[in-house]
Amino acid sequence: MVQVERLTVQFSHEREENTGRGGNSPVLAPLVGLIRQCSTSLRTLYLRAVPFEELFDSCNTQGDPETFQPLLGALCACTELRALYVSRKEENSYYKDSYSRLVLRLAKSLPNLRSLQWRCLKPNGAERPTPFSAAFLSAMATAPEPGLRLLQLDECNFHELISY
Repeated sequence: MVQVERLTVQFSHEREENTGRGGNSPVLAPLVGLIRQCSTSLRTLYLRAVPFEELFDSCNTQGDPETFQPLLGALCACTELRALYVSRKEENSYYKDSYSRLVLRLAKSLPNLRSLQWRCLKPNGAERPTPFSAAFLSAMATAPEPGLRLLQLDECNFHELISY
């Protein structure tokens, strides 16, 4: 295993649409492999501009966490992960609000997670503003007490959150 405490993966906002969708994406296997290689020591993970709709949900499963395997499995293997930041492309699909279930699965599966941010990028690829300073986010991620301290969702289906 590789000893990496902080990892940032940036997807290009400008890249062309991928024709191989779902588990056939040429990006998915290397991403999962990279996360798994760092899983025992990774404490902070940034996944920026993730094209979930293109890469991980080609079966129209409405955000069912099981469809996001093996990515979900790789993330859940990061037992020391304290801060997870995911930003995704804004999508025009009918299931975009169902990511709430995936977020909850991650929060439940990562006992050391303190800060989970699930952000949606603007159509131009820019990040939306956040009320949290870098110092505040760092403090949340290093909190010694167990349990999630910060959950930030730009978009969610509150019905999904309540019923899960």
